[in-house]
Amino acid sequence: MTSDDTHARTLELLELNSYFGMKSTQVKLLKQEKVACLDDNDARLAIEPQNKYKIQTKPHCHGDVHSLLYSSSLLNSWDKCRSSDLQSIKTCHRISHRKQEIMGRSPKN
Repeated sequence: MTSDDTHARTLELLELNSYFGMKSTQVKLLKQEKVACLDDNDARLAIEPQNKYKIQTKPHCHGDVHSLLYSSSLLNSWDKCRSSDLQSIKTCHRISHRKQEIMGRSPKN
């Protein structure tokens, strides 16, 4: 999963490294939408520091994964390949609070 903040850099990294040995057709980037940020536990909207009339937005993270899998038709393509297993690894870096999703399917035996 990527967002407007990370999509271009992620694609560039994959291309510069020849998709780390995979075919480009084996990699599917799902770009998630952004949502408004909350500033505190009282659910005040976070405002951009440079513009008090603009609300900060961040990627939706884990909440989008299921709808993105469906809307991207990725589940259908996995089904056509006779895939049987789904692996999902969610990671969160404590310092940056960035979340990553890693997913994969394996063919049926």
